[in-house]
Amino acid sequence: MSLLVHHLWYGKDPAARLFRALLLGPSALYRSIAAGRLLAYRSGLISITRPGIPVISVGNLSVGGTGKTPLCAWIASYCVTRGITPGVILRGYGGDEARVHRILVPQARVVESPDRAAGVLRALEEGAEVAILDDGFQRLDLARDLNVVLVSAESRHAAPWTVPAGPWREPFKALSRADFLVVTRRSAPASEAALVAERGIGLLGAERVGQVCLAISRLEPLGGGQSVDPEELAGRRVLAVCGIGDPVSFRAQLASFEARVELMARRDHHSYNSRDAGRICAIAPQFDYVVVTLKDSWKLAGYLDGMREKVLVAHQEIRWEGGLDDFRRCLEGTLAGVAESEVRIRDL
Repeated sequence: MSLLVHHLWYGKDPAARLFRALLLGPSALYRSIAAGRLLAYRSGLISITRPGIPVISVGNLSVGGTGKTPLCAWIASYCVTRGITPGVILRGYGGDEARVHRILVPQARVVESPDRAAGVLRALEEGAEVAILDDGFQRLDLARDLNVVLVSAESRHAAPWTVPAGPWREPFKALSRADFLVVTRRSAPASEAALVAERGIGLLGAERVGQVCLAISRLEPLGGGQSVDPEELAGRRVLAVCGIGDPVSFRAQLASFEARVELMARRDHHSYNSRDAGRICAIAPQFDYVVVTLKDSWKLAGYLDGMREKVLVAHQEIRWEGGLDDFRRCLEGTLAGVAESEVRIRDL
């Protein structure tokens, strides 16, 4: 989301509050349509596709980055360690997230398709034994064996309304459809994540709620070479460039290393062009480093050839802070269906 939208949804000033109040009507309409859609699927008025392999959905309740892609990659990597070939199915926005998945888990079959059911079938044809849906909670047309939902600790301070008056696709009570809640945090303190987790426990129970920290683990030069320890950013001037769902948290993550950070944010999945590159190159001499996300790095690489040594790519990792054993049990229960699905496929 853009910084303006972030301010309008999270801001406490009179202008932001007025903006939200003016959009409460459209917000109520959106919520009614979503509820009607859910009822249509539950009543059987709209059919649900049931593929021949286990399906794990990773989704969220809000607009903006909550860490779906890192968690999908974590699950895919877990499958690989179990000798199971994962398929990662995503809508596809210019190929940025698909490329990230291929980098993080080369063994995965990554399929981009707005039609998720068709995407799962394609992944199956390519050898996938389990399907992982990146951003699948609202995709009610596809049956799933494990429904994982992410809620960020940072979203606790957002307006409580559904879009467009707030960032929520569905109200918090929609978590009752989930099998497991993962509370994520980037810049929020662990105490904030614990408060969100407590709310989730009230709906799902303690054994179905986990907490993770999405942390910058290393910085790699865009042109290749030795990684830079994030701690080396301390006291340095850093230009953070990103086109992601939560640019504010990206800035806060870099600032946590005591860097002096200036943010150049674009909308999520932004396609960079020569004009963007010109702006970056014009102000880059004022900074010690330019730090970009992995998702943005390949889109910027062709434009920043002359300053590859100065541009660092931030790599994020998931650090579990609670609920890992419970989450593994849920995964194992789902992956046990891989052998059963192989029998069904052979019988077709």
